[in-house]
Amino acid sequence: MSASTTESVRLRFQRRTLPRFDALARRIRLYLLADGLAVVSPAMLAAVLITLAVDHAFRLDASMRWVQAISVLAILCWLIWRFMIRPLTVILAKTDLATIIERRHPHLGGRLIVAAEFASSPPAATRGSAALIDKVIEQADNATLQLRFTDSLNHRRALRQTTLGLAGLVGMAALLLLAPATMGLWFERNVLLRSVEWPLKNRLIVEGLTDGKLVVPRGDDAVISASVAPGYEAPRQAYIHYHGTDSLRGQAQMPEVRGQPVRFTHTFEHLTETVTCRIVGGDAQTDPFSIEVIDRPSITRARIGIAPPAYTRLDSYELREGQTVAEVLLGSEIRLSIATDQPIASAILARDIGGKQAALGPAQQLGERELSATDRPAASAAYHFELTGTTGLTNISPRVPLTRFVVRVDPDQAPVVKMRIQGAGEMITPQAVLPIDMEFSDTYGLASAGVVFGSGKSEDQGNVEPVSGFERSSKTFNRLIEWSVADHGLAEGDRLSIWAEATDFDDVSGPNVGKSTPAVFRIVSREELAAELNRRQHEYRQDFERYLRRQEELYSDLLSAMEPATTEAARQQRTQHLRQLARRQRDQASQVATVAKQFEQVLSEMRVNALSSPAVEERLGRGVAQPLRSLSRERMPAVAETIDRLAGEDDEQFAREARDTQSAIRDEMNNILARMLEWEKLEEAVILLRDVLNMQRNVGKETETTLERDILGTVPASEPAK
Repeated sequence: MSASTTESVRLRFQRRTLPRFDALARRIRLYLLADGLAVVSPAMLAAVLITLAVDHAFRLDASMRWVQAISVLAILCWLIWRFMIRPLTVILAKTDLATIIERRHPHLGGRLIVAAEFASSPPAATRGSAALIDKVIEQADNATLQLRFTDSLNHRRALRQTTLGLAGLVGMAALLLLAPATMGLWFERNVLLRSVEWPLKNRLIVEGLTDGKLVVPRGDDAVISASVAPGYEAPRQAYIHYHGTDSLRGQAQMPEVRGQPVRFTHTFEHLTETVTCRIVGGDAQTDPFSIEVIDRPSITRARIGIAPPAYTRLDSYELREGQTVAEVLLGSEIRLSIATDQPIASAILARDIGGKQAALGPAQQLGERELSATDRPAASAAYHFELTGTTGLTNISPRVPLTRFVVRVDPDQAPVVKMRIQGAGEMITPQAVLPIDMEFSDTYGLASAGVVFGSGKSEDQGNVEPVSGFERSSKTFNRLIEWSVADHGLAEGDRLSIWAEATDFDDVSGPNVGKSTPAVFRIVSREELAAELNRRQHEYRQDFERYLRRQEELYSDLLSAMEPATTEAARQQRTQHLRQLARRQRDQASQVATVAKQFEQVLSEMRVNALSSPAVEERLGRGVAQPLRSLSRERMPAVAETIDRLAGEDDEQFAREARDTQSAIRDEMNNILARMLEWEKLEEAVILLRDVLNMQRNVGKETETTLERDILGTVPASEPAK
């Protein structure tokens, strides 16, 4: 390409495109100026408002206004430099502007940046192919011919920033137009720094003062009220500044109370020291005044003495000094003793029970500052003393808490009685001997202890039978007795309700009677009880047969789980299966333990009801119950533990031990089942023999009756048993 062509391309680019760069640069600087104005203008408005508010509220002197003016001026100068002058000093190169345009129009592909760079320098200073450079410049010129470079700018943000800056200027103009006098005074005091005073519009008068002071009781509330003087405006806010003789110091805003005249009030709660105050509101400031505090009579020491009822045989005692809450036994006498901080003219003891307050009468004067009073409360109550000092002040105040004595009255509890009858079911025979284990206890001593038995009907109060070995006034008493049913005249068909009972020495609201939970029995024949026990054994044996089948299934599953696993997934499944089998074995042990308890209960009932014998002990005790207990407590938990170990570690010894133990358990359970079946057959034979003997006795009695009627001609006194 010739030199003339190169100059023509570049000249056209400089004439058509570069001026648009200059226009974009000017627009950017204008927007930067708008950004700076958006910061500086509101800052100036805020500075005007803040200095106006501070100066008007606190009436700053000349030195404080100098410091304020220099501080504000320094901040504004820094804002103007940072947000207005400094951004305008930044040089905007053509390539930088081209970069901004390329961001908005990425399809230019960087040609505009290259064209701006080469068009800004003479052709001789450029390196590379002149034709290629001219081609790039020409492409960039043609590509941007229809583009608006200002589209690369955020016009909406610029408009928002311009609006914000103008709003600040408009705000300052509005202040000048709406309050020219106030703004003129502000300008003289805070800009020209002249000693011009703000005009006074407010004046406050403190009410209730006598010789410049207000007298209140110590600990009470002190209400300070300041009214607006006639002819003056009410300030928008009023503050009270105060400092006490001790640690009280500070200031607080006073709430406004509407009315004629307007008042501002403040309450000192629980005031305990003399306070010097002054009130400031608007441009008003009162003369200093004081709040003088004097003491109400108060209790400095308190003590509660308690005399328990005589039947407890406890000595009188006193609680530690300062403890004002007590728990006493019903019938106790309490003595409330106090000491006061000043001489007392009169003192009355008041009692509050359930919200009903009553005066009990004057307290006994033990000294100039010591008093006491007594009472015997029938219910829980709260007490306080109503004191009147020699100054005429009382200790009654809604804001000062009274020293209250709280006495909770607890009635004497009935003796605690427990009774256990081991080995007896709800059915017993007349030959039964009940092992009754009794425990009696009472905090203050037992007056009596005995066994009570009756028919179990509500109208039957029972027959009391003292327990041998009991000593009155004992606090605890334990006794195990053997109670014979036959010795107490009970026969078949009767019902027996039996419980342990004790009384205490309570002569205030008692005596209190403590009873154990009654045990109720039905008295039946030996044959009926034997049949019942045989029926239960039959049910327990059926349950045991189910558990035996489950044990055999568990043994079969264990053998299946011991087969070698060839893959990792199979080994994991085998481990999970073994752990599940261990859990099943533990469940099986729990179920077998239940069966063992059931057979032990049957054996215990047989012992209690005189149905046991050496053969019964051998067959049912050592042949069934004891092996079941051994299985559930020892062998089954042990094999479950072995299966768990086998699941965690594939060891041949564990596998052999688990297999052998499972086989032994299964064999033992089969042996136990065989003994159960043998015992059932024997029992069925015995029951059948008893039935035959009963039938034989009945036939004999009927024969005797018939002979007496037919041969002797006499009528028997009673019909034979059917």
